[in-house]
Amino acid sequence: MSLCSQHAIQLEEKEKGEKELRAKIIEEVEEYKVAFYEKMTLNVDTNKVQNRERENLYLANQEKFHKEVDKNYWKAICEIILARFLTLRRREEKKNRIRSQPLRSSKAQSLTNPSIFLGCSTYC
Repeated sequence: MSLCSQHAIQLEEKEKGEKELRAKIIEEVEEYKVAFYEKMTLNVDTNKVQNRERENLYLANQEKFHKEVDKNYWKAICEIILARFLTLRRREEKKNRIRSQPLRSSKAQSLTNPSIFLGCSTYC
């Protein structure tokens, strides 16, 4: 055998090994894709079930809310009216206290002012 034929045989063996390695890698990729799609399908199904459960819970809560909203509405109205009534009562009491207090003069009265003795608003 010549050196060329030995080299050709080695190249063929190398190419054969590379083809086998490539085929093995492709096979692993295909297995990975199948496993990935199975996992993705399982996740999608699980999410659908969970979303249905959440939606049913949401609808139940919404229905419960609408049943009780009328009661809560009138309860809130009563609380607002009561708070407003108490505020108005406090204002009225404050006005009555101010009215019942004696009027204080803004001017300081002194005995040197003759208008006090004469009962005049201006000097006589």
